[in-house]
Amino acid sequence: MTTQKKMSIDEYISREFVEGAGPGRRTIVSLIKKGIVPGISIGWKYWVYEQITVADELINSVLRKVS
Repeated sequence: MTTQKKMSIDEYISREFVEGAGPGRRTIVSLIKKGIVPGISIGWKYWVYEQITVADELINSVLRKVS
């Protein structure tokens, strides 16, 4: 069984958007509810699932070999 890593909405916004240009928390919650952004509600808090692409895996692999 694999588990998906979760990140807070604030972490998601700071990771995916340029500072000051990202959407608000309510927008992200709405996108999670609509299924546009993969995430989950636990209690009253929303979490975004970390999305790792093939490119991310390749970069991580190269960085591991270099260091």
